[in-house]
Amino acid sequence: MSLSEQPEYYHESAITKFAAYGNLYRLRHDDSSVTYFNFSDQPRTINGQYTTGYNYSYSITFDFEENFDTYFYINWMSQYHWVCNFFIFAYLSFIFLMQKYMKNRERFELRSQLAIWNICLAVFSTIGAIRTSLEMIHLFNTYGLKFCVCFSGKT
Repeated sequence: MSLSEQPEYYHESAITKFAAYGNLYRLRHDDSSVTYFNFSDQPRTINGQYTTGYNYSYSITFDFEENFDTYFYINWMSQYHWVCNFFIFAYLSFIFLMQKYMKNRERFELRSQLAIWNICLAVFSTIGAIRTSLEMIHLFNTYGLKFCVCFSGKT
C-alpha cells in the first residue's frame, strides 16, 4: 500500500494516523499542503532517561507515564463520550439543587479548609505547568504551533 492510497477509514481531519503504516501521521495545513511525521520510535529509556516518541528526554518519570496508553484513552473517550455529558449534568444539577437546599440555612465556615485546598491546587498546578511546559517548548521549537495544538499523539 502506498502513501497515495487512502485507507478505508480515512477521514478529513487535520490529523490522520495511518495505522497501516505504523506511526506515520499526516498534518493537513490550511493552504492544503501536507506534512508527514513518522514517529516509529516508541517511548524508551536512553542513558537512563525516559525519552518520548518526540525525542524529548525526562530525567525523572513515574511508572504511569512510561506505561500510559494514549490511544486506549482517546478511543475510550470517543466511544463513551456520553459519560462526560452525564457527569456534567450531574455536577450542574448538584450545584443548582444545593443552592436551593442551602438558601435558608446557616452557611458553613470553611475558610481554612478552602485556603488549604487552594494552596494545594496552586502547588499541583505549578508542578504540572513546569512538567509539561518543557516538553511543549521542545515540540513548539521542533514541529511548530499547529502541530502542538492539533496533534494528539503519544506522550
